[in-house]
Amino acid sequence: MSVSYSIDNMGDHLCVTVQGVIAKKDDALGFGISFRQKAEELGLKRILIDCRQARIELSYFESVQLAKHIESSGFIFQGNRIAHLIAPEQVRLFVDYKTPAANRGFFFEFFTDQDEALVWLLKD
Repeated sequence: MSVSYSIDNMGDHLCVTVQGVIAKKDDALGFGISFRQKAEELGLKRILIDCRQARIELSYFESVQLAKHIESSGFIFQGNRIAHLIAPEQVRLFVDYKTPAANRGFFFEFFTDQDEALVWLLKD
């Protein structure tokens, strides 16, 4: 799996692009730690994560475990707004993940359309 970062041309959010395979919870954790550190380093609270070129193979159980880990890390309390840009075939996985994440206070949305993702991410 590879991850690249950029700051949008307005300087108001971090753009994260993920490519390759996320096959287990530890892959997702490693990626999550890296984008979190980059956002903190740059002082950005709005993050657009583009997963359209990634293949995500997490089970429902691993999704719940991932949400539990995010809760225990304290990341959910840092006021971040995160939009995931996903391929249409990934919708089911993100629906399964959104509930356990929301139950733990981790707020994000997922989108298949980049313009919609940016509107949501950048609104006040």
